[in-house]
Amino acid sequence: MRFRYDDRTPRRRHLIFNSIMHGVDATPIMRWDMPWWETAVGVLEIFILGWLFGAVIAVFYNLGAGMGSRQD
Repeated sequence: MRFRYDDRTPRRRHLIFNSIMHGVDATPIMRWDMPWWETAVGVLEIFILGWLFGAVIAVFYNLGAGMGSRQD
């Protein structure tokens, strides 16, 4: 089964992305003519930001867990 590109495909992508963003209209900021290297940099940035955000959550979690277990 081959993928067919038709005029409805970009609209479907916008609908899916907008449903993930809970109705925020991201149509004006989305582009489809990006070079491959810019896409790779964006994926890398998202990975790094996700890792940093997870690390911050882990620090606060460990600080909170450590406060309740002190034996002074």
